[in-house]
Order: sequence, then C-alpha cells, then structure tokens
Amino acid sequence: MTSSLSRGERDYLHLDKLPRPPLRRQKALVPREKILESATILLEQGSTQQALLSVEFSGETGHGLGPTREFYSLACQELQKAELGIWRHSTDDPLYILFPKYLKNDDKKKKLKYFRLMGRLIGKSFLDGRLLDLPFSVTLCKLLLDEPVNLDDVIHIDEVLGRSLVYLLQLCLKYESLCAQQNEGVVDVQDSLEEVSAEVSGMCLYFTVPGDADRKLIVDGENIQVTAERLREYLDLVAQKLLVDDVLSQVCEIKDGIDEIFHVSSLQVFSAVELQQMISLADSVKWDKETIENNVICKYGYEVSDEVIQNLLSVLASFDQEQRKNFLLFITGTPRLPVGGWENLSPKLTIVKKSCDNEIIDKVLPTCSTCQVYLKLPQYSSKEILKEKLVYAITNGQNYFALD
Repeated sequence: MTSSLSRGERDYLHLDKLPRPPLRRQKALVPREKILESATILLEQGSTQQALLSVEFSGETGHGLGPTREFYSLACQELQKAELGIWRHSTDDPLYILFPKYLKNDDKKKKLKYFRLMGRLIGKSFLDGRLLDLPFSVTLCKLLLDEPVNLDDVIHIDEVLGRSLVYLLQLCLKYESLCAQQNEGVVDVQDSLEEVSAEVSGMCLYFTVPGDADRKLIVDGENIQVTAERLREYLDLVAQKLLVDDVLSQVCEIKDGIDEIFHVSSLQVFSAVELQQMISLADSVKWDKETIENNVICKYGYEVSDEVIQNLLSVLASFDQEQRKNFLLFITGTPRLPVGGWENLSPKLTIVKKSCDNEIIDKVLPTCSTCQVYLKLPQYSSKEILKEKLVYAITNGQNYFALD
C-alpha cells in the first residue's frame, strides 16, 4: 500500500523513534571565541548529555532558543575548517562534502577527538531536537549505518578520482568479458585482449594508494605494476583502503560519540540519504514565493496581502544559497531549514511591523527575535530599499545576541 504521508512527515515519524530528552535544563555560558573547547567540555559531561542544553554567549544579553541554535551552528562551522586537517577536501570549495582523510600516526590521537566530539554533537542535537549543518558525504553516512560501500561510492568523496576508477572498472569488465569469450572458444578476441592490456600497462599504475605512492596496497606494491590480469584486485584494494581502512577509526569515534548520548543502533531506522538530509543543509528544499507565503504568519500591523510583505516574499525567493543561509541564521540561529523545509519550521516565521518613532523608516534596519522566529520589519517605501536593508542586516547582524 502506498503511503499518503509526505517525505517530511515520514522523517518526523522516524524521529519519534529516537529517545527524547527529559524536561530538566542545563544552562551553559559559552565564549564565542572558544566554541569547540566549550562544546568538548559540555558534551563530555554526563549531566549535560542527559539534560536539555540551553546556551548563552558570554557578554551578550540574549538568551533562549536562538543562542542555543547558533551554538550548534558555530560548532558545525568550526568542525568543518580545513586547518583541523581531518577532511579529504578543503572547505574553500563551495560544493564541498565531508569525508575523513587518512590520519598519520603522529597526530592521529589528537585529531580523533574531533570525531568523538562530532558524534556527541550529532547525538545531542537529535536528542534535543536541534538542527546541524554538517555536509557529510552519503558514503560517510553509509559507514555510520553499517551499510556496505564499494567502488561506486568513491565518486561521492572525490569526483575526479571516482571517475578515473570507474573508467578502470569499465576496462576491467571489458577484459573479463573478453577472457570469458576466449575460454568459451570464441575466436578473434586476442587482439582486443592485447589492446586492453596495453592500455592498462600504459597507465603505469602500481599497487599503491592513488595520489600517495608511499602507501602500499600490498607488500612491495610500489614495485609491482598493475596489469589487466590484476586490475580487479587493484580496484578492490583501492576501494577497501579509501572507504574502509583509512577511515575506520574516525567512523568508530563518531559512532561512539553518538552512543554516549543514545544507542547508535537507533539510527538504523534511517537510510544513508535520510541521515545525510537530517544533519546537513538540503539543496532540494523548496524556496519559492508561494511556499514561503504559505508558511509565514503576519501580525501586529501587517497582513500577507500588504505590499511590503509581498515585496519581502519576492526578495526572499530571489536569494541565492549563501543569502538563504544568512537569512535563516539571522532569523532562527541556524543556517538551514528542518527536514521537510518551510512546512516544518517551528515556530513559524512571524513578520511584525517595526515601529520607527522619530526615525526615517527607509534608514532603519530590520531586527529579529530568533527564539520566537520573529522578523521585525519596517514598512519600507520600495522593494529595492527593503532588499538593501535586509541583505545588510543578515550579512552584518550576526555573532551577537541582544534583547531586541
């Protein structure tokens, strides 16, 4: 029978299967300049792990849900930084995804602590119902769920290398097919076999990790050239090395960190794609004027039909990916919408008229209340001025919580 539930509704039914936090709250005062250090201390404490965490930032008057959401967002940002040296790709790439890199023994112990923290952060966010933005590769999500991985998954962690390996796999399959035909007595395949063998030999591949000739796949691998006969063996060894052996410790640390908060086996109700969507920003979220309009509330001086509200909706719908993230961070404290998009944002975005006593309206910036997801919007004279002021506010109005 086909389910009538939407994807978002089904995901939230899954979430209900996870353990829920008790009502007791644990308040924490956190300095912005020491997010990871603070997160490490907070999340390794049993008292914090089993309480609903509420964060305030040192020297700021704001409190409640907004600062707490931003604490999780800032911790995610810090854990993605290239200088940590724990990810395969630089986060300077706007399309980056996260997959652990091979860790050398001299600093492995120190760097594994980041993965344990990551697991605790994921577990705590699920337990407390907070949103994260950790753009994990779907391959990493498979490993966290104990799902099998193979050569096809390499393309999800390194597109260039993945395409090269896929081409080698095609050569391998072609060679194996020709060998099978030859064994069955088919004539005139010898020339084709020799062509494939020559192409593989011409690539000058050795039994070492691609891009790292110092790491051997087999004993004396740096001196053993890959031939067409052994191409399947080479590809299997590369996949095992890159997707399993090189990241086993990191994956175990993430899973152990989650397991400190709740049983990591609870995640088995999700697929790898669903898990990826739950902990990272989803590019597929609907972000058009109609969808936003159907999921906002206008109060205290505004109605959805008002010109300024229609201008706002048009401006929001025109935002690029970076502007969307900045707007959501400004208004909610986190740079992403929940699974299911605008329909599942709670509380709903509420737009109210901002009073501008003795001030020129077009010079006043919009403000917000992240805890209630309130946007306090002046009644600007044009859409152009509204966009200018809103973009300025969401770009420059971060990293501080006041009472407004």
